[in-house]
Amino acid sequence: MNNLDDLQTIKKLDKEGVLESIELFPQQCLQVLQETKKLKLSSLKNKIANIIVSGMGGSAFSVEIIKTLFADEIKVPLEIVRDYHLPKYVDEQTLVLAVSYSGTTAETLSCAQEALAKNSKLLILANNGELANYLNQKNVFGYVFKEKYNPCHQPRTGTGYLVCGALGLLIKSGLIEVSFSGIEKSVKNLFNQYQQNIPLQKNKTKQMSLKLKDKFVLLVSSEFLNGAIHGFANQLNENAKANSTFHYIPELNHHRMEGLGFPKEFKKLSIFLFYLSDLYDRANQIRYKITQKVIEKNGYQVLDYKVVGKDKVSQAFNTIIFNAYVSFYLAILNNVNPNKIPWVDYFKEELRKLNFG
Repeated sequence: MNNLDDLQTIKKLDKEGVLESIELFPQQCLQVLQETKKLKLSSLKNKIANIIVSGMGGSAFSVEIIKTLFADEIKVPLEIVRDYHLPKYVDEQTLVLAVSYSGTTAETLSCAQEALAKNSKLLILANNGELANYLNQKNVFGYVFKEKYNPCHQPRTGTGYLVCGALGLLIKSGLIEVSFSGIEKSVKNLFNQYQQNIPLQKNKTKQMSLKLKDKFVLLVSSEFLNGAIHGFANQLNENAKANSTFHYIPELNHHRMEGLGFPKEFKKLSIFLFYLSDLYDRANQIRYKITQKVIEKNGYQVLDYKVVGKDKVSQAFNTIIFNAYVSFYLAILNNVNPNKIPWVDYFKEELRKLNFG
């Protein structure tokens, strides 16, 4: 399906409302910012030594967006655990933030149980499920949100709830020096010229999806955008059913360039997409031009996207929206339902048959 301006045809594939959920990202953010701002949480500033976030998929990359975007504002080490178990060093001085959109993620529930056993301070962020029930236990705090603005109910289209929900909890806990008003202002000023009713000729996300069709997409970013780009790879996998991966500059320059030679057939199927920002460190900005030249010399197609926004928060949030639309439009071009995740569902069902989730 190549006519991305035909809403009626799009709706035949997008039966669960993925497009509507993407367009409601700002409302998701504002809802949870306003609600977490009213929470009564004790400040943990100077009371903990480190933060561990337990989450998988969309729940994990949403917090990774916070980690990379607010690296200068988070005052203690923050690590994201994508597994069943917490590191051995977790103790009473550790804050464990357990994030699961559904509230039923097995790995996150396992880490939450370990946090309680280790007498760690436990914060939870969920929409429902078993994790939400942890709020009834002693010394467990957090936020259970109602998804008013995510009609398709997928975690990856509820990024606003997860990013701003986790951010709100960290602000209220005194662990990140960011103001609610500043984030709300950035959300209200979001640049959105990607909505479906904006035609292809003026819509950069539709144009980008056409360029990425039938390609293995290698995403490249730096610094405060790394979390958002990791998230985009997830969305390309789940929404568009498209192969993708991500690399960060300067790390890419230390090994990936030497892996461009073989297999030669890979060059025809691949495309590099560079995210350019004038807010990157000057040293990284210089690296981009040389890196693109190296990749082109090796016979690969190279694209770049200049991110929109005057500051890091604006650029990161605008990038999140841009990426979500591109992954959606690419799903439509691939003639697949962007909501369905048949192989993930199959895998989970196989685990259930073994009484293991």
